Amino acid sequence: MTKRQSHVHDRSYFGEFDSAPLIAWLNAKVRPKDDPVEQLLEMNQRLPVQSTEHDVRSYLAQIVRRSKLAVAPVLTGATARKWEIDWKLVGNMDSRQGLALVRMLHLADQGLIERVRKCAKPGCGKWFFARFKHQLFDSARCQQETFKQDPAWKKQRADYMRRLRQETKLRERRWLRTAKRKGRK
Repeated sequence: MTKRQSHVHDRSYFGEFDSAPLIAWLNAKVRPKDDPVEQLLEMNQRLPVQSTEHDVRSYLAQIVRRSKLAVAPVLTGATARKWEIDWKLVGNMDSRQGLALVRMLHLADQGLIERVRKCAKPGCGKWFFARFKHQLFDSARCQQETFKQDPAWKKQRADYMRRLRQETKLRERRWLRTAKRKGRK
């Protein structure tokens, strides 16, 4: 019999599948220092305060010009009723980077680009797809470690533990008193 964990689920969320290659690229150990995919995401996070729509549009056009990015149809199978076509990225951009860029643009078109975020835990920096609008951390572990460093949380936890120890002590005293009474009879 296998043990099931309640926090693990098989649900999928809108945009999560499309974001997988993008997240894999952003978390890859070997990426260009001035990665245009990451720079576009950072520009989007600064909209509309520090970046403008024009800035994003011109930077995206610059990426396409510089990398000669395009897609080409590749016939993978053909019958009289159906053709199977894959779209292959062509140009001088790394294929994984190109796929990440295309998926990022697809997410932006769906209005889900703000869901691609960096973990809010100081020092983590891992990219993730936020399944919920309020999600700030890539894992429960990062979330708990961050909250455990917060002085307000530490004070609240200390107060809770103090009350818990006091209540446990009182319960034990009551139990001992009732045990002594029963022992006398």
